[in-house]
Amino acid sequence: MLITISGLSGSGKSSAAKGLSAKIGVPTVDIGQIFRRMAKEHGMDVVTFGPYAEKHPEIDRKLDAAMIRKVKRAGDIILQGRLAGHMTAREGMEAVRIWIAASARTRASRVSRREGVPYRQALSEISQRDRDNRIRYKRTYGLDLNDLSVYDIVVQTDRLSIEEVVTCLVKALNRIWPKKRKMKSTKRKASLPPKRPLRT
Repeated sequence: MLITISGLSGSGKSSAAKGLSAKIGVPTVDIGQIFRRMAKEHGMDVVTFGPYAEKHPEIDRKLDAAMIRKVKRAGDIILQGRLAGHMTAREGMEAVRIWIAASARTRASRVSRREGVPYRQALSEISQRDRDNRIRYKRTYGLDLNDLSVYDIVVQTDRLSIEEVVTCLVKALNRIWPKKRKMKSTKRKASLPPKRPLRT
């Protein structure tokens, strides 16, 4: 079982991945941790490292290679990262792809509490990161982060607790995963099925 969980900064993807991991007993790998470690190695935080990575596409390539290696070496895994869904789809990997969504205001509130910074600062920083990432991924991969067609499940988390998010994900996985396994066994060379994200 390969599950990918993606979302913008402060959307709750890390909490969702950890909660789902505990619920179904599948380990999780956080690609964002690798990016943060790379930023630290360059003497930067993630806000300043994003524009730097935009000018140095080899950084994203290195990150992607590390992500794919982890997936290929693993058994069952929950892969958490902003591009995890897109990149595993490009590699033709069978997976259930999840997008965790939240409004900019909700995300800023979460980042403010998590990082201990003023709300307005958090809102400014995530807005900057959103812009930088969209430019970077468009330039490097030709990807549009606003295009959610690759995802099987989209969960809007603004008014949900982490427990409610995990419950939604488990229910959706129970519906989707058997269908994907059946499709894989009956038509192994098929492309990904037509995407109509399941919104919960």
